Amino acid sequence: MLSPWFQQVEAVPTYDLVLRIFACPLALLGGPASLVLWFGMVAFLIREDRSPARVKAFWFVLFFTASIFGAAFYFCKVCRKQVQGATSS
Repeated sequence: MLSPWFQQVEAVPTYDLVLRIFACPLALLGGPASLVLWFGMVAFLIREDRSPARVKAFWFVLFFTASIFGAAFYFCKVCRKQVQGATSS
């Protein structure tokens, strides 16, 4: 072998190496994608959401307490339905 690094690679089981190869890009892209989703849902809530103020306040609190999970839930429950309703009309 040319380097001890090659011995380390050969010592790793194949499934573990494949998992690392596929998980690395997901881990690197997951952080920025979650921030984009979070800021996008906050912007949609402030600018475009037609809900009453108390409902908007609930979602805003949920965004800060549940972070990305709250934003993803908001997207599934509110944002997607409003956008689909606006495009079909």
